[in-house]
Amino acid sequence: MKMATPDTVHNEEPEVIVIKDELQEVETTALRALENGKKNGRMVVEVVVDTYANFLKRKKEDLEKVKKLINPKAQKIEKMKIKFEHVMDRLGSAALDAYPIALDLATLEATVSRAFMSSTYGGNMQMTFPNIGDEHLAKHGLNDFMYLNTLYQPNAPQVPGCSGLFFDTEIDSRWPGKWRVFTRLSSGAWLFVGFYEVNPTRPLTKEDWASLDPQVQRTWAYQIRKKSWGGYFCARVVARQELGRKPTRAEWMGVFNDKRHLRATPEDIRRSLATGEEQLAVSTMKCVGYDEDFQRRLCEQEKRSRRPKNRS
Repeated sequence: MKMATPDTVHNEEPEVIVIKDELQEVETTALRALENGKKNGRMVVEVVVDTYANFLKRKKEDLEKVKKLINPKAQKIEKMKIKFEHVMDRLGSAALDAYPIALDLATLEATVSRAFMSSTYGGNMQMTFPNIGDEHLAKHGLNDFMYLNTLYQPNAPQVPGCSGLFFDTEIDSRWPGKWRVFTRLSSGAWLFVGFYEVNPTRPLTKEDWASLDPQVQRTWAYQIRKKSWGGYFCARVVARQELGRKPTRAEWMGVFNDKRHLRATPEDIRRSLATGEEQLAVSTMKCVGYDEDFQRRLCEQEKRSRRPKNRS
């Protein structure tokens, strides 16, 4: 009888691998385990996944967290709101937890006017990223301001320390570093919400666009045509119409400089988003810090600015 050698002995003891990762990791982990298994052995891969009930529970918890991102004082154009699933797809559950801030509520929620910020810290009152003049810069040394209007940025950070989304018509725009973010809640009321990192994520695709209510689509198209921040977008739409192809930057800049971009209609804009020729850029906004002393100082400065000046 031929004796078995080490080379001919088969290990019949099954190797059990239990996977409790996120759903999207299960398949990859299981395949890797199979590839790395014993050549002559037998392997049993046991995959443990969450139940549908747990999935629904997590989704409900995420929805409750998203609700906390919304400031009831913030004025919005209701028909510019983006669907919950589009927000979650880009933010993710981890980003829904707020940055901790140890500041009394009255101070935390105190707002200032854009006119006050312009006169005290400098910068154009209409720009998202205003340039700060040398005179003001010499006084305070701050040149990291970002202003978001919830009328046109319905998912901007609205509660100090909370995350948000920033929508833009320019896919290639980048904003490295940290930004001192103010969000407009209502006329004359801008709230300091913290320091944020702004990172590009998936744009709003034609499929995402198609899923929006037609009234939401029309409102976005109208605002892009109406507002100055939509000028480059309109220029690309008109240039594509004129050329019958995707224009180069030089070509659509020529359209913009000649003011031919004003020929674009809201329906032209809506159609370009529906076909995917143009997309709305989306960036995540995650709070990475908060300057409590700065907010206290703002409150004091704003109070002093409202005091009547003594007449001698």
